[in-house]
Amino acid sequence: SFGSERAAAVLGRVGSTSMSASFDFLASADAAHLATLLDGELPQTVALVLAHLPAEQAAAVLAALPDPARTDVAQAIATMGTASQEAIVIVADALKARTGSLASRDSPEVLGGVEPLVEIIGRSGATIEKALLASIEDRDSALAEDIRSRMFTFADIVKLDDRDTQRVLRGMDIRSLALALKGAQQPIVDLIRRNVSERNRENLDEEARTLGPVRVSQVEEARAEIVRTIRALEAAGDITVQRADEDEYVY
Repeated sequence: SFGSERAAAVLGRVGSTSMSASFDFLASADAAHLATLLDGELPQTVALVLAHLPAEQAAAVLAALPDPARTDVAQAIATMGTASQEAIVIVADALKARTGSLASRDSPEVLGGVEPLVEIIGRSGATIEKALLASIEDRDSALAEDIRSRMFTFADIVKLDDRDTQRVLRGMDIRSLALALKGAQQPIVDLIRRNVSERNRENLDEEARTLGPVRVSQVEEARAEIVRTIRALEAAGDITVQRADEDEYVY
């Protein structure tokens, strides 16, 4: 029904969904045990294993690794591409031999990349996140910038409280702000409008009325400018970006 080429692609995707079963025997292992189990392995080997684990479990293992091994593994995850069946079988069988588990063999899949690393880092806690990003920055500034850009997007601005939003918007060009809000979701528009002065709000409304059609690239650059400002203020400790599972309570 699909034709041979499309059918092959569909079957390939279906087959790849079972790939993580090769490492199912690690599901109940705690992070410290896994870190010890993987001690001495090449960063690429550890990255292959972590890429198959749930992000939360992988984050815990990553945090348990000492530096510079932790940074080596993070970099390997980000740059990993396609894993061959042979490589996966060798790694899985070797680990199963150490843990006394039976082997299972499945199809290859594309693993790793920046997005899986971002998800893992995002679950690693603020201290590990900052230390790891700093280490990656020393080795590959472009990769560190790519990771940071994916960890906070323009849509995430709604995670800021009003006080921090005001710090971000302070001194920002009204035209750039109007461009950034072009086509933005209403919660973002509401957040920004209530955190600028009444005069700037009027200027912002006037600028929005006179903008007319604009290029998508202009909107993206204006939004990127805001994101860069947020990241710089966060790195300096001037604002706090609330991420998932980071709520703290004072009693």
